[in-house]
Amino acid sequence: MEKCEVWCQAHRNGIQAIAEGEWIRLEAGIVIRFEIGGEYRSGDYGVFAARTAPGTIEELVEEASHGTEYHYAPLALMTWIREGDRLALVIEDLRTVFRTLKEIEAKLEDLRRFRDEGARCLQELGCSCCRSEGE
Repeated sequence: MEKCEVWCQAHRNGIQAIAEGEWIRLEAGIVIRFEIGGEYRSGDYGVFAARTAPGTIEELVEEASHGTEYHYAPLALMTWIREGDRLALVIEDLRTVFRTLKEIEAKLEDLRRFRDEGARCLQELGCSCCRSEGE
């Protein structure tokens, strides 16, 4: 049986069992219904306005549920290769590896050093693009 988490004090532990297609009373005249055959995932939620002073509740009709956006990426490619009478499993790592900030800073320092050394070499060779003004 599916369950609905309710953020109010009217329900024990904030959890209420649900049945698709049936109206569920939450509190203060607020009722909800889950469509029969709907696709519901853990983390889905709905948002509506319920105002105390005027006693109004925003009516939602066929409101799409909100929730976590899921993204997928390949982690590995597994291939079986026949080697004679045996099968060998080859696993190719498809993950994107991100460098640490420390590694990036070290690479930038190497590039700066290379740039500075290159500029000095060009000046020593008398490159016209590296001469300072007034020479």
